[in-house]
Amino acid sequence: MKRKLLAIIVLIVLACLAFAGCDGKKNEEPESNVLIVTTPQGGPLHAPLEIAVEMNKQFSVDEPYKYNIKFGHVQYYDESRPQIFTAKLTVYNYDDMVKAETIEEKAQVKQTVLYETDDFYAYKNYIKQNIDEDGYRCDMEYPLSLDLEIPKEYIKGESGRIGFSLVTIGIEKRQDGTDFTLGRSIVIKYEIKDGVIYFSKG
Repeated sequence: MKRKLLAIIVLIVLACLAFAGCDGKKNEEPESNVLIVTTPQGGPLHAPLEIAVEMNKQFSVDEPYKYNIKFGHVQYYDESRPQIFTAKLTVYNYDDMVKAETIEEKAQVKQTVLYETDDFYAYKNYIKQNIDEDGYRCDMEYPLSLDLEIPKEYIKGESGRIGFSLVTIGIEKRQDGTDFTLGRSIVIKYEIKDGVIYFSKG
């Protein structure tokens, strides 16, 4: 199971690199001291998962780096044909994951599990939403929310990136015997100057 999760996280990390500049207008943030980063909308088809992180843009290096993470799914739910997927939400040093070249090396990259469940696509985890005139989701009501701190062990050097990944794996396999996996990720940059750490969109 750990190897399966790592394999899909690798694909998500690569996708983040490929589409870092295509995050869509709903990933814009207002001019304030609060950083809001969400999974991109628009562009290529993606998994029916959404993540949003909200935190202050700067902290003293000595204080906790507190943040709120909201998440859920936008998958159509059919009670007659439930889709049973396990799910795991993790945080890690994004640059460490990118630098690791093999699955074995990536398996050694430290990750912290923030949330896990055996039935993620249940209706209770569905994100209520509206669609605006441009076809973007808006007024999203995330069913899951956690108030946490970024582990300082993932802050390495004066600059870098932190990754958050939500990965789901189907209990039932595909017809060809392979695992049915879906996942999405967001990345946040950090930079340390004069005793202050600054966070921004990855």
